[in-house]
Amino acid sequence: MGYDGDMVLVTLLLSVSIQTPPSTAPQVTPETLEGLIEFVVPTDEELKWRSVPWRPTLFDGLRDGAAKDKPVLLWAMNGHPLGST
Repeated sequence: MGYDGDMVLVTLLLSVSIQTPPSTAPQVTPETLEGLIEFVVPTDEELKWRSVPWRPTLFDGLRDGAAKDKPVLLWAMNGHPLGST
């Protein structure tokens, strides 16, 4: 029983194409650790959203917005917050 040359070629090409690429992630060393921590920890500027007086319900937001003549942002989503649904 012979072999199908095309099938062998496809198998070889697939095995080459699915190899994992070399890692490009930075290496953590004692010298780079402090810089990585500074990069990951959010700054005060990035944490400003925490100072927004969020309301737990749409009704509370509409009531407070109307009283202060301010717009209301309704944030609604469906699914996993990380997008892995």
